[in-house]
Amino acid sequence: MVPWWKRLIYSLVSVIVTGSVCGSVVLFPFFFRKPVTHHSPMVLLGMFLFFECLVVILTFPCWILTTPIILAVTNLRGRRFWIYWAIGSLIGPLYWLGRKLIGFDTNGELRGGPYWVVGVVSVLASLIYLLIARRALGLRISD
Repeated sequence: MVPWWKRLIYSLVSVIVTGSVCGSVVLFPFFFRKPVTHHSPMVLLGMFLFFECLVVILTFPCWILTTPIILAVTNLRGRRFWIYWAIGSLIGPLYWLGRKLIGFDTNGELRGGPYWVVGVVSVLASLIYLLIARRALGLRISD
């Protein structure tokens, strides 16, 4: 059995890493829009650090919402793995939809904004966390 604190660390790391990678993919085209503008390395580093802080701030509420599930789930065998993956994949999009319905998000349409990025981060972060937790439990993929 994996201790509760390791499961929390695994989940937080998976969310931060997945959010950072997906966010970097989103920012990547920005650097090639205006090839005439040359960015200094310090500007690029500052943008990256600012973006990392933004990713952590935006993903932290979703991670807090999943904490009870992470602490409660210890058996990741068989179909349960896929059920937990589906639940974990829905947390981020449902959180952002709730923000939209409450009025915290001023974007006028559902297609714009960070919604697709939130969906991708949720799917990948929950998959990475579940795979790491299964490996820590000593389970193989076929279990």
